[in-house]
Amino acid sequence: EGIYTAGGLMKLADGKMTACLLLDHTKGKDLPTEFAAPKGSGFVLLELKDTVDKRKAPEDPLRKLMEKDGYVAVPLEREADGERIVTAEAGDESLRLFLDTGAGGTVIDKGRIKKAGGQLVGKAEVSGLGGVEKGELHALRALRIGDYDVRATHPVLYATTADLSGMNKARADDKKKPLDGILGHADLRNGSAVIDLHSNTLYLRPLKKTLLPKLQGKWVATRWESEGQSGRYAPGDGPVAEFTADRHTFAVGKDKDERGYQVIDDGRSFVLGLYDPKKKETDGDFAWESHFFFRLDDGKLRMLRYNTNMPKGPPADFAATKGSGLLLLEFEKAK
Repeated sequence: EGIYTAGGLMKLADGKMTACLLLDHTKGKDLPTEFAAPKGSGFVLLELKDTVDKRKAPEDPLRKLMEKDGYVAVPLEREADGERIVTAEAGDESLRLFLDTGAGGTVIDKGRIKKAGGQLVGKAEVSGLGGVEKGELHALRALRIGDYDVRATHPVLYATTADLSGMNKARADDKKKPLDGILGHADLRNGSAVIDLHSNTLYLRPLKKTLLPKLQGKWVATRWESEGQSGRYAPGDGPVAEFTADRHTFAVGKDKDERGYQVIDDGRSFVLGLYDPKKKETDGDFAWESHFFFRLDDGKLRMLRYNTNMPKGPPADFAATKGSGLLLLEFEKAK
């Protein structure tokens, strides 16, 4: 009937376990709500010391697996109410960012953005569980989250700025440290984020590495679409796209173009950013030379390229309609 027989509170800190327990439900009506054992309560307050030799402690199996798979482990700070905070660096600034999977994008306090190296590019808003936050959009050349550098995924991170003074005043009232921003799901998904709440660890790796098992190899175009018209390629006549761990090659007949590439997820499709393969992603002048959009559906690669203009984003129907200046190519994996 849902009657408890024993229970209470437990916390772990500095190698010690503190427990306030009601071991016998006949000696008390309610479970403890604070770490105290007043007379007559029936509670027992215990402090236990960890006797495990850390030098012989077993490895974290998840961490071992994730790091073997190319992920970078980033420690998270756990606040008393369970919220997680991640420390990041941009420019010469150290930033405490609230880990918010409900926020659309990354937000940085407007008082910190310039010192973090942000360049104003326009107005923006970001949606989250707390509503829509309006502010200015800034471009950051680099943001390091622990040992993970977002430049491994894309050349510029766009962050919305906001006045966080009100939020930090409320946090101060709750005796919490101030925040410098929010790390939202747009940058989490581009870092292939895996969050282990048990060990308070955020695992990140470039999205390209996550998609590589599906992308790697040669793809032969079987169908095209342009200006509202469509057709199929005869066997052996279609363009060929190839992906390796570091290069994207696009060939039409004897003409071949090889580029370095990055992949990001814009929410509607994947963006394929191409750059000079001689460049390093951490170079100061690193930038994409062109970009396209693609989707992976049912074992097929659908690539939306431009003919006459650079698209800002893929159309909702992911099609090369009349007047769009786009070319849609559908590929199948070469056998």
